[in-house]
Amino acid sequence: MRLFIGSLTFLLAGGLIAQVAAQKDVVSTKEIMTAMTIPASNALFAAPEKPTDKDWGELRRQALILSDSATRLLAPGKVKPKSGNPADWNKAATSLRDAAQMALKAIDKKDADLLSGDVGGKILDSCAACHEHYLPK
Repeated sequence: MRLFIGSLTFLLAGGLIAQVAAQKDVVSTKEIMTAMTIPASNALFAAPEKPTDKDWGELRRQALILSDSATRLLAPGKVKPKSGNPADWNKAATSLRDAAQMALKAIDKKDADLLSGDVGGKILDSCAACHEHYLPK
């Protein structure tokens, strides 16, 4: 009986994995950038000098959106080989995600100077490095 249950579990898990892998990506890179990445990064760049508790909550939400957008940009197929090197693309998206995670840490510490200084610079650097290679000219 255990063998049967184990086999059945293995088959069901394999079927679920196949379904997830077969799902079609319905969001384009441009849509991720315009709906998530750009508004979230702009909100972080515009952080007030002395955020209120409400501001910190909104900044945290924007940092989470920025991190999620970077994760979505890392999804397979987000860069076409003819438009760039996938390894470079992944490095740029990872840099953005890392910067967003740094923003979350600064926000959780309620460190406005760190957020607008070093962290803001890291976000800006990751954007600039990617746009230098991938933004249409």
